[in-house]
Amino acid sequence: MSIVTYILICFTPQTKSLHILPSLQEKQLQLFQLLNSGSEEEITLLEAMKLLMFLSAVELYQRNVAGDEVPVFVWLMYARDTSETPAQLLRNHINKCGDSGGLEQVSILKNIN
Repeated sequence: MSIVTYILICFTPQTKSLHILPSLQEKQLQLFQLLNSGSEEEITLLEAMKLLMFLSAVELYQRNVAGDEVPVFVWLMYARDTSETPAQLLRNHINKCGDSGGLEQVSILKNIN
């Protein structure tokens, strides 16, 4: 089984279990507990989220290159020297998320003048 398949197999049941919770507050609490458990499942879910972020970034990049309308943050995301392409974005930003034990906030506007 590929790593991508394994990650998606782990990710899907978690999203379904959150979906059936009745309130937003319960969903947030469940997600907070899951993403702060220190378990192997938490790491797998974070990797799954990184894959989804990358897939979204590729789709937005392709739409932008094709001249389609995209949100302004897409222009900013790909305006940095370290993320001019989806491959650079993955290597220099998305892949590093979680390396220090959690998902850090990344400033897209940093170094854009």
